[in-house]
Amino acid sequence: MMRTDPNRSGVTLVEVIFSMGVILIGLLGVMSILPLAGERARDAVGLGIAPTIGDNIMEEMLAQRWLSSGRLVFFNDANPPALMPFTGDEPFCIDPAFFAASTVAQVPGGTAYDSRFFPFYRPRHDPTLDPSATPTGPGNQLTGQLTRMRRVGLLRRPVSLGNQTLLTTPEAFFVADSPDDLLIERPQDRAANPFRFGTRVSTAANGLPYGGRFGSGEFTWIATVTANPVPGYATVSIVVIRNRQRAFQLPTGPVSAPINNATDERVATISFASGFRGGAGGVVELNGAINTVSRLRQGDWILLSRAVNVTSVENLLHRWYRVAALEGDAERLTLARSEIGFDNPTPSREVWRRKVYLDGPDFTFAPSLTSTGTLATLVEGVVSVTEHVVQVSSL
Repeated sequence: MMRTDPNRSGVTLVEVIFSMGVILIGLLGVMSILPLAGERARDAVGLGIAPTIGDNIMEEMLAQRWLSSGRLVFFNDANPPALMPFTGDEPFCIDPAFFAASTVAQVPGGTAYDSRFFPFYRPRHDPTLDPSATPTGPGNQLTGQLTRMRRVGLLRRPVSLGNQTLLTTPEAFFVADSPDDLLIERPQDRAANPFRFGTRVSTAANGLPYGGRFGSGEFTWIATVTANPVPGYATVSIVVIRNRQRAFQLPTGPVSAPINNATDERVATISFASGFRGGAGGVVELNGAINTVSRLRQGDWILLSRAVNVTSVENLLHRWYRVAALEGDAERLTLARSEIGFDNPTPSREVWRRKVYLDGPDFTFAPSLTSTGTLATLVEGVVSVTEHVVQVSSL
């Protein structure tokens, strides 16, 4: 008879299977958090780099005096629109990349899109209507709202030096990619040489080699400039954007799904607001057209805009806010216009609604939101916004 030694140690096949199951469950748990950890790490790097980029751009703007030297231009309201020098007598948005890519300002007929402005909608577009199919009649437009900014671009040289040509698209993207961030960015491929080499014209037969450090191109920027309460000063907000699309194509007719509408810059009305006292931000209720994307996440940025005096385009209030939290998903509702931020009676329409908690400075809302029509601009991919108060004569 065979006997088993009671002192012999070992494991059974069942124990091995259970052990493997425990290990696999642990590995799956670790793998499930890797994408989230990677996203958080990317956000942390962006939050560290973006403010530095913003400061560098502000210094470059003040050093080159883009406004004073006459390098800023815009598309006028003529048809077709013509390039015009910009004097800076109203709020404006410096956007060299977008402006150069739209060498002829896009104003698709039959839609509410208009790339001459920031955000890229007609000045009196009602955000609760589909921008790809919004009629332009008076009954479907806002009244008394002048809350858009002129979108301006850069000339190659100051007016005093002549040869007034607009930056080409590659040149504009070179400016918008912020060459001054070269010390804090590297190519995506770490094995690649972080320098590009060329040849300088010289008396030598083969020229002399030179090199220039280049960034990853992940970050670009725009700058919004608005009047400051102190006369003679302006508030310049440098908005750093990650992975901004470079095609800048706007719909030219009705689209079938929200994702086919423009997503880079979206607009919404505000039907409720609370807080915004003491510098602690507040909460707002956003309402947008049902055929537009309602996507928002914590850490995004929103621009609130309101006309302080609707008879004067200079008297506008524009402030940037960071999304601190969101309350649930967007609701789908059918509401009267008076319930979504405007008192002009028109038929009810279907909208999406989201309650958003914002972090930022105080904002002066009028006693009745429905009589003022405060608007929100949602810009995709914004990493940071840095504000600077400067003298207008320094720009």
